[in-house]
Amino acid sequence: MGYLRAFIYLVFKESIRRKTFYGTLLLFIITLLISRILMSFALQDLTKSLIDFSFAFLKFFIMFIALFVTADIMADDLRKRTVYILLSKNITREEYIYGRFTGILILLLIATIVLSSITLLFSYINNLSIQPAYKKEIVLINIIPFMLSLWIKSFLLSSVVIFFFSFIDSYILIIFSSLIVYMAGSSIENIYYFVELYSDKFTAFTRYTVTLMFYLLPNMSSLSSDILINLAELNISKFLLDTLKSISYSALLILTAGYIFKRRDL
Repeated sequence: MGYLRAFIYLVFKESIRRKTFYGTLLLFIITLLISRILMSFALQDLTKSLIDFSFAFLKFFIMFIALFVTADIMADDLRKRTVYILLSKNITREEYIYGRFTGILILLLIATIVLSSITLLFSYINNLSIQPAYKKEIVLINIIPFMLSLWIKSFLLSSVVIFFFSFIDSYILIIFSSLIVYMAGSSIENIYYFVELYSDKFTAFTRYTVTLMFYLLPNMSSLSSDILINLAELNISKFLLDTLKSISYSALLILTAGYIFKRRDL
């Protein structure tokens, strides 16, 4: 366990030192300034426009970190043969997968807290300058479930990347496969409820296919930023159920990745 804890710490340090991570932070700050400019083009509901743009950028960059930093780290281990050195240090193949995931999970937690706090502070300050007729109050306490949802979806995406890494060598193919799962998982919930609502307009095959995909694919859609300005109600029971499902799905992917990687020829 001592080796595993040290490995997790090294994974975190290695992740936070990567140029990809700092490049993402720099681009994030730039896009926040852009969101302030875009807000000025809205004719009304300026606060909503500000929140929509700012937190859309936030979600994009958190997912960007989860996807590319994870894939970059895992691919580097194979390309530079670091994995052989790590596996010779009393770390099993399963522990290698679990350690990599845990280190990245901690990185994503810190990135989510820091970037969300910056975005909220930026939005709150800019909202003070909006005229009362076009302004809505920002509910600061709602940032907590929003951040939690965003973090869970980010490490769920990270677990998808690690799962594909366990049996795919190509960096491009890992990125491409993970992107497909992410895009499909981001829209499958809306498609499922739409088909259920208008079930009489679809064939039985379509309904069964959408239902199957709904249960097989991870739900990648996070909470709407509208909860920050009380334009959407936070459904606690649905949020907790989705959280449990996402954590269970991520755990299943990582356990499966450990099992596959154990039997993989390196």
